[in-house]
Amino acid sequence: MAMKPVLVFFACALLVATQISSLVEATETEENPPAKAPTHAPKKPYVYPPKKAPVHDYVPICEEYCKKHDKKKPIYNKIRPCMKACTACGKKCECVPVGPNKCNNWDFVIIHGTRFDCPV
Repeated sequence: MAMKPVLVFFACALLVATQISSLVEATETEENPPAKAPTHAPKKPYVYPPKKAPVHDYVPICEEYCKKHDKKKPIYNKIRPCMKACTACGKKCECVPVGPNKCNNWDFVIIHGTRFDCPV
């Protein structure tokens, strides 16, 4: 007879233990849902490098023209201002005077608000 109360006690203890373990499992799954697979960042479209600026048509002609321009000054002072003015004047007049040929409007050009005389 003493066995009945012990068996009832163990049955109740087992029932309470299973109820508690099922509650613990239920709270764990609600708090920590299964991890989702990582999403990848969207691919960015390929950006092409900028195109190089086209070389102006008057550069080689003006190099020849400015070599003869003023041979008494040092090279930097001789070539750079002459090339700047020659290419701007060539663009304005759409020609560069070669030899005896003359160009219309080959007098001056305004670059960034500064007046430059076309090389003679």
